Amino acid sequence: MRIWIDERRVITTREEDVDPILELAEDISQGRGSATPGDFLCDLIEEHLSEVSEQVEMLEDGVNLIGGLLVQHQTEAACPSMANTQTAISGFLRHLGPQRAVLQTLTTLVVPPLNTNHRGRLEEHLNQLLRLLETLENLRDRIDILSDQANRIQERQLNQSSYVFAVVSTIFLPLNFVTGLFGANLLGLPFADATNGFWVLVGLCLLMSVGLLAVFRWLKWL
Repeated sequence: MRIWIDERRVITTREEDVDPILELAEDISQGRGSATPGDFLCDLIEEHLSEVSEQVEMLEDGVNLIGGLLVQHQTEAACPSMANTQTAISGFLRHLGPQRAVLQTLTTLVVPPLNTNHRGRLEEHLNQLLRLLETLENLRDRIDILSDQANRIQERQLNQSSYVFAVVSTIFLPLNFVTGLFGANLLGLPFADATNGFWVLVGLCLLMSVGLLAVFRWLKWL
């Protein structure tokens, strides 16, 4: 949005509708709007920063929610929200960053549309903008920390899954060897002619599994 302001006129141009402009235009049409161009500028900035403040508060709540999810190790629920929050924070910083220089310039201008009262209001708006930028930067740092925490949780979960898979593979490897050996169609295999040979083999496999589990427990691998 671009604004031209002199002592008697305010001219705005924009590609899309801007809520603060629409609200101020509605107030002016009903006779309760800004009295001077300087008041209009200050009111416009106030409306804009008020709307941004609400959005920043929502972002703070979102970051707190993400932190709570990560405490519970709910990374699948936290990661999508984290990506959206990071995008929103970056957008606000990119949008609000240049406005700091604009407000700093406006607070030092001594021109007819702006009087001492207007410059005082603009200084308040500048301080509010600086607080918002500081909050957004803190949120960006927090979301980076939470992102690292989520990565560590996912890596730990992956390592645990890989460890369990390795232990299970170690247990079943000798069982596969035994069952493969007894599955060979050769004469002279033990229990080949025994009536209960199958159940004896099953019992031996179970004993072997229990023995391996006991060894892993003794070695504190489980």
